[in-house]
Amino acid sequence: KVRLKDFADVILSEGIAKLIRIPREGNTPIIHWVSSENATPATLLIAEEGELIEAEGLLESNDLEPGAIIQLERMGFAILEGIDDDGTRRLIHLHG
Repeated sequence: KVRLKDFADVILSEGIAKLIRIPREGNTPIIHWVSSENATPATLLIAEEGELIEAEGLLESNDLEPGAIIQLERMGFAILEGIDDDGTRRLIHLHG
């Protein structure tokens, strides 16, 4: 059982989420999520212990221009460094 943030409690099984209830009950782990219809691929460059790590994920679709600073929930702030030809947003972690 998990909580899809700001939506509902669900059970995840084999890539499918089955709705349990809308109000949150108990202390279920929270997952940040975005619908596939509103998702854009993104990479985030993070400096960690002297190493650069590239994390891949999804970002809410947007029309922000390179140079825009955005807040990534529970991760901090990043700058939109650029947009690849395939639409992938390239982000650089600033702080968090």
